[in-house]
Amino acid sequence: MFDSVTGETEGILRRRIPDGTASIVINIENFSWMDRGSGWQASQGALLQGVCSHAYLLRAQPKTVSFGVLFKPETAFRLPGLPLGELADGGTELDNALGAAAKTWVEQIRNAADDRERVQITDAFFLRRLRQPETAHPYLDRALSLIRASGGNLDVEHLCRQLYIGRRQLERQFRQHIGLSPKAMLRIERFRTALAMAKTHSGRGNLTTIAHHCGYADQAHFIRECRQLADVAPTQLFAPLREADSTVLF
Repeated sequence: MFDSVTGETEGILRRRIPDGTASIVINIENFSWMDRGSGWQASQGALLQGVCSHAYLLRAQPKTVSFGVLFKPETAFRLPGLPLGELADGGTELDNALGAAAKTWVEQIRNAADDRERVQITDAFFLRRLRQPETAHPYLDRALSLIRASGGNLDVEHLCRQLYIGRRQLERQFRQHIGLSPKAMLRIERFRTALAMAKTHSGRGNLTTIAHHCGYADQAHFIRECRQLADVAPTQLFAPLREADSTVLF
């Protein structure tokens, strides 16, 4: 999935919500800052970010232009040099992972005429690097597919039974290749499902409906999850979700 963002306002602020994907963000014009809870840090180049388990903030300079690629973890498994297991809730400069090839790709992205050309360049770059799935983690693709199909409304034991795998083995593979536990990925997917549902509902009365539909014990449970994963209350989060130019990214 590709995304292009232009910030036209001084200090435009966006909140990135956990969505179960990793990402590459390339700054084309100017630069932005990121705050994961330890203060603002400048991002001037191309950044590879692992799967996040809680929200973080992005602030852009005026007229900042960036280009981003989102990866499902199972896609990243097939791309050499994307060490997601080491990057959960963090990131690294892209060339640290992909070397000189990344520098060439980034320059091509920055020199491209428009986003359509950037997408074509990106497709070609990653298709050249694509490899067949490794047998070292045969359960992960299926596990992630089940998590998404359920909207995160599963428990880990049920997931293990469907996969015919022990909990310790599944935990070990998730930690090694994604950096988060199966429970954390289930939690993220359930919250992502709730946010998607919130886009089509309005009014505080729907919090109970959303909580029930997504498998939360009650409305209070959902509110706690929202505060822990998004760092804000549902009422603060839902209003921008319904705006055309949302300041919430997920």
